Amino acid sequence: MQRVTEAQARAYLAEFDPPPTDFVNMHLPRYAATLNLLPDGTGKLLELGCDNHFTLLLEKFTRYEVRTQNLLDAGTGYSGITKFVHKTSRRPVEFQRDLFDLEQAAYPYPDNTFDVVVCTEILEHLLHDPMAMLTEIHRILKPNGALVLTTPNIISWHALLKGLRGITPYEGSYFWRQHNPPMLQHAKEFMPHEVKLMLDSAGFSVEKFYTPHVFFKHERYKLADFLLLAFIHLWFPLTGRHPRQLRHRGAHIFVVARKTGTLRDRYPSEIYME
Repeated sequence: MQRVTEAQARAYLAEFDPPPTDFVNMHLPRYAATLNLLPDGTGKLLELGCDNHFTLLLEKFTRYEVRTQNLLDAGTGYSGITKFVHKTSRRPVEFQRDLFDLEQAAYPYPDNTFDVVVCTEILEHLLHDPMAMLTEIHRILKPNGALVLTTPNIISWHALLKGLRGITPYEGSYFWRQHNPPMLQHAKEFMPHEVKLMLDSAGFSVEKFYTPHVFFKHERYKLADFLLLAFIHLWFPLTGRHPRQLRHRGAHIFVVARKTGTLRDRYPSEIYME
């Protein structure tokens, strides 16, 4: 698959109505980064938590047969069909969504159905049982099928600096004024090793794991921020901590994991209470 730039993604979405929202425009760097993380290939791809404009990009820039999912239309404002119209040709584009809960229901697909499952910015919204989602994804993926997952990194330098400034380190912890919000707020943002632990417990092998700084690349940091980070880099070895603990400190976690094993631990003790 040819590498997709943020400019290419923006230009393609501009060809359609409805136009991208402010939310979509802010997330375009992540969209492009996620597209470039996808394995190059063909077959069936399931996009969980269907992100309307991102689905358009999947159809344009990949060769997969795309299927989408979202929550039941119960207080979320989502329905089963997403409609776009090309501004010039007036060609309609529709995506049919499968509506079901990711944590509390068996997914309506047979075992070993999909070559790729895309799960971007969902893990942090789950309220009850993240391993339920990962075990179902494992079930519906073909052997050696790929899970592409992204989620905020709660121990990124960006989050730590926000906390030291007296600002919540969470990226989406606000409540909504309306009773039917467009999305759920973040229930829990994860550390990199927690994501690795859950993937391993669910029977996945991590193929790629990195933490880019895609959302906040234009943010301006002060000299004091850089001095503080320099001090932390010195403080870690002086207090006997391993330098590896300084790794994976970008604002978002990006993962490609393969279905290679079986369920090892349904309730990892670091994630669940008795």
